[in-house]
Amino acid sequence: MKTINKIYEYISFDTKIGRCFIAWSDLGIKRIELPKSVELSKNKEFQYIKKNEKNIPVTIKELIDKIQEHIKEGRSDFSKVILDMSDISKYFQKVYNNLRKIKPGKTVSYKELALLCKSPDSARAVGSAMSKNPFLFVVPCHRVLSSDGKPGGFSAGDGINTKKYLLAIEGKKIK
Repeated sequence: MKTINKIYEYISFDTKIGRCFIAWSDLGIKRIELPKSVELSKNKEFQYIKKNEKNIPVTIKELIDKIQEHIKEGRSDFSKVILDMSDISKYFQKVYNNLRKIKPGKTVSYKELALLCKSPDSARAVGSAMSKNPFLFVVPCHRVLSSDGKPGGFSAGDGINTKKYLLAIEGKKIK
């Protein structure tokens, strides 16, 4: 039997594309997820404590507002959001930090992101990092496409339809 060794606070909230939640620690944001993403309750190593809206930090309230605004208009800047990557591999951290530099309306291929990480042969590892991205919106995995310009995969929300929607509100149409 695994012991629960990490406790995070979280809150869920409504957006234009469905219910979303944010979990955080003292170090920063731990997870941002949409419906149909991996559910919190399935991770046995962590315990999540739901917070009342009145008891959440101002930074979390501001992030919720930015996420809701971004889902409507596609223009929010998440560059100053502090992430808790304490249990994420160094390579995935490098991938996530490089992807955070890709602005709304821009895209990058898995291979191009691997090149930004100075690992030209690691496009598959980039894909793995995208599939495990716990920081939706802040680490904009929806901006990563196949080298032929097709959407590739997307596990958040309603899958590829959510990815296409997020890119469309940012002004980017994909095949």
